[in-house]
Amino acid sequence: MGEGRFSSVRVTVGESDLWLGWAGGRGSPGRVEELAERLLRSVRTELEARIAAEPAFLSSFSPLPLDGSAPPVVRAMLEAAAAAGVGPMAAVAGAIAQAVGGALSGELGFDELVVENGGDLWIDVQEPLTIGVYAGLSSLSGTFAVVLPPELSPCGLACSSGTVGPSLSFGKADAAIVTARSAAAADAWATALGNRIRYHDDLEGAVAGVLASRTSDPDLAPRGVLAVLADRFAAAGTMVLAPLPDRFASGSIRP
Repeated sequence: MGEGRFSSVRVTVGESDLWLGWAGGRGSPGRVEELAERLLRSVRTELEARIAAEPAFLSSFSPLPLDGSAPPVVRAMLEAAAAAGVGPMAAVAGAIAQAVGGALSGELGFDELVVENGGDLWIDVQEPLTIGVYAGLSSLSGTFAVVLPPELSPCGLACSSGTVGPSLSFGKADAAIVTARSAAAADAWATALGNRIRYHDDLEGAVAGVLASRTSDPDLAPRGVLAVLADRFAAAGTMVLAPLPDRFASGSIRP
């Protein structure tokens, strides 16, 4: 992602490695970094407390019961997991990105803000955002981009993979990308999509199946779906694709 209109900082705490890009607002880079780190530590403390109290929250590959009294980030993960049919940790990166991004934007009043956490993004923009797609050894890797129109934001965009990065996937997709109003949901659905793809013949059915999934909360529903495997891809829903400009090639989203 190489949008020159943003100021940016990077914040790392434990396994969480956030890139934050913003325009407008009341925050200097130092102030943004300081506040983002404090928010990130707070969110991680809530998650670690939940895992200590309920170890299955960390290890389960299936949804766990919803808990209306849980902290917002835990509740978001449980709800996203239930919608997508995966374990709550499948939503962790997107949930953290949204929790930090929402609180940060509320505090500093940005015109635009993007928070990226391991290939999962929370996005609130006023102009189209070009996001390059990195798909490992696929011949399509780094050749095209998802262009997110501002009317879809704020929203989440998440990328999972069975061949790249540390994400756990039961499939072989080089990239499985989903957009949703909730970044936690986008993350959970990207995992669910990737789990369904092992062969070329799986691409279209998996993409169509995820897009057609019904949820009780429209914020948790997939809006755009894209999957890449080797030299083929399939896409459906609200997913605008374009050739990747050369100047963005080194800043693609990665699982």
